[in-house]
Amino acid sequence: RKLAEANRILKEMGTESVLYDLILARPTWPQSDTEFAESLRENGRVFLPTGFALRPTGNTGNLPGGDQAPETGREISQLPEFLAAARGTGHVSAPSEEDGVYRRFFLVVKRRDELVPALALAAFLDHAGLTMKDVEILWGDAVIIHGEKSAVIGRELRIPIDESGRAWIPYTGLWANDFEKMSLHRLLDAYKQEDRRGNLINFFQGRFVLVGDISTGIADAGATPLENDVPLVAIHAALLNALLQGQFIDFWRPGKTAALCLLLFAVLTTAACS
Repeated sequence: RKLAEANRILKEMGTESVLYDLILARPTWPQSDTEFAESLRENGRVFLPTGFALRPTGNTGNLPGGDQAPETGREISQLPEFLAAARGTGHVSAPSEEDGVYRRFFLVVKRRDELVPALALAAFLDHAGLTMKDVEILWGDAVIIHGEKSAVIGRELRIPIDESGRAWIPYTGLWANDFEKMSLHRLLDAYKQEDRRGNLINFFQGRFVLVGDISTGIADAGATPLENDVPLVAIHAALLNALLQGQFIDFWRPGKTAALCLLLFAVLTTAACS
């Protein structure tokens, strides 16, 4: 019921989109569930996540994937009435690497005969007026978003990926100071005070809002290259920010590495001769 109230407030505050990193898979009180579903329809810009157990399709260490997207196994999904009322959905399946650090993320996973985009990618495509039909995937090279006709993008956007469709997660900083945050309690309390609603508009208007559980001791936390024990909603925030900024981390590939080595050799040779 409190989340339903928050959805309505965020709509009134003029947010661009709301992305949940919470899977509400089981019913609670019927009236509360009904209110939440209604708030999703009223907001009209809420994206809900789906989680999957991923099956390997190749050999990349302990991670699923090979020369294509990993296939989905057991699915953890929202209540059907919630999904039906949401703007869209995307996957939030995030296997860590062998050392337990979250460095890369699958931009797409394969469910039967369809590719399911990551939650951040799904929201970004909707924001740009595009669909997965506007996305081209070159395994081991890039996910290409053909956004030339999009008023938001206006150009082709290339996201470097490895052979299984993983992109580097471009974290922007430590959890404490990467993006602005507000607790659910603070949002609801501030809205009740009319003289503080202007501050809420300044905070939320035109922005993307991610909703996640960041309470102490949650299971949905892990290590990033920057720090340990970080709420994993940070992954989706970093990916969405990179999409909006059009800035990604490329992979060191043999051809590029060789070209760079030749360039360095040429520079060093020139310096030595001079």
